[in-house]
Amino acid sequence: MSKRPSIAGKGSTMRDLVPQLQAPTATNPVAWFWKGAALRHASDILWDRFWSTWKEGVDSHIVGDAEFSPEQRLDLKLAAVWRMLSGLAIEALTKGIILARNRNRWTEVTKSHDLKKLCAVAGIDPDSREKPILKVLSEAVKWEGRYPVPKMDCDMNVFFPPGRGDLLLVNALFERVAKEYKSVLLPTGKPDVAP
Repeated sequence: MSKRPSIAGKGSTMRDLVPQLQAPTATNPVAWFWKGAALRHASDILWDRFWSTWKEGVDSHIVGDAEFSPEQRLDLKLAAVWRMLSGLAIEALTKGIILARNRNRWTEVTKSHDLKKLCAVAGIDPDSREKPILKVLSEAVKWEGRYPVPKMDCDMNVFFPPGRGDLLLVNALFERVAKEYKSVLLPTGKPDVAP
């Protein structure tokens, strides 16, 4: 039986191919758009679960954590993950906008989770209501959605459970960033990629 030739070539491994395989997708604004859309969809699912449990607790006049079941306490912890996924969704879209304008900014773009900075580079000027939520979402991406405490020195804000106003603000911000993304990408003659 003959041995199948290696895709990577003689003496190469798949690990050697990773940079070649990543480059076209990594700098493709459409790939960033779809990643942002998927992250937003996931954050919406988590929000529904969190909010349902939170509302149930309020309606039942539950005062302390101990009155919630273990599953309900876990549901309430989804708030941090919702913030993280919401931040990652906005991050992916802003990076897509930046790359649609200039694919040579790839290295610069990948090194930041600072949503205020990414919005500025993408040409989006957050208003006074959006700036604080961008800071909170940036912190959630860096640590709050992943770790119990920050890995490094940073603002260890006290994160309160988000309210409906936070959801509306994050959704409006996401829609504004998505609109900017479409305005940047669609005039180039590329097909509509919106979900």
